[in-house]
Amino acid sequence: MPNQRNVSQRRQHGCAATGTGTSTSLSIPFIDDIEVADTSKIRRRSRRHLITPCRIAIVLLTATLIASIMNFFWSHRSNNNKRQLLHDKSVPPEVLLPLSKYSELTYALEHSDLVALYFAASWCGMSTPVSHILDETFGTNSGDGIILSLDGERKPLSIVYVSSDRSLEDYNNYIEGRNWLAVPYDSPQITELKQHFHTCARPEMEVLGIEREHEIPTIIVIDSKDHELLTSEGVKDVKHLKAKALDYWKELSNSVKVA
Repeated sequence: MPNQRNVSQRRQHGCAATGTGTSTSLSIPFIDDIEVADTSKIRRRSRRHLITPCRIAIVLLTATLIASIMNFFWSHRSNNNKRQLLHDKSVPPEVLLPLSKYSELTYALEHSDLVALYFAASWCGMSTPVSHILDETFGTNSGDGIILSLDGERKPLSIVYVSSDRSLEDYNNYIEGRNWLAVPYDSPQITELKQHFHTCARPEMEVLGIEREHEIPTIIVIDSKDHELLTSEGVKDVKHLKAKALDYWKELSNSVKVA
C-alpha cells in the first residue's frame, strides 16, 4: 500500500513533467492509522463508561446514607406526633397504647419499665432450656429487686407467660415456683395476644387463623411507657447475654425515647 512519502514524490514528479514548476504535497493518512485512532477513541470511551467496584461501592454508600437520614427524620417526626397525640384527650388510649386493651397486661405495664412476653409451652422441648435460663438469670435469688412480683412495687422488668399448654394442670405445674406473671390459662386474651403478635405453636395456627411470624419459644420485649415493641429476639438475647440482656433491652428503650 502506498505511503504518504510515495504519494508526495509522485506529485512532485508530476509537476516537473508537466512543467508547472510547483510542488504540492498532499497528505493522505494511512488507513491503518485511521483504524488505530478510532480504536483508541473507543477504548477511551469504554474506560469512561466502565462500572468499577469502587463506583458501585460509592453509589451504595450514598444510597444507604440518604436512606438513614430519611429514616431518622421520619422517626423523629413520628415520635413528635405521638407525643403530641398523647396530650390529646380526644384520641382513644388504645390508638396510641395498643396493649391497653389487654387487661391481663395492665399490672405488668403499670408496674415495670419493660415487659417481656414469654410465649412458650410445657410440652415444647425448645421452651425448656429457655425457661431454665430465665430461672437462672431472673429467678428469685439473682432477680431480687429486678423482676416484678405481685407486691405492687415497681421493678425494671416483668416476665409475662403466654401459654400454649394443653391443660390447666400442665399450665399450673409449669409456672409453679417461678418468678413470672402469667395470663390466666382460661383467659381469651391468650388467644388475642397470639393473634396480635402473630406468635404461636404450629398446631395452633389453623385454630387461630393466622400466618405466624414467630414460633414458640419467643420473648417479645415491650416498653411499658409507650407500648413500643423493642425486640422479638428476646430468646436469642437471654441465651447469649444472660443477665446483660436486661441492659441491652434498656439501651433499646433509651434509643427509642431519644429518637
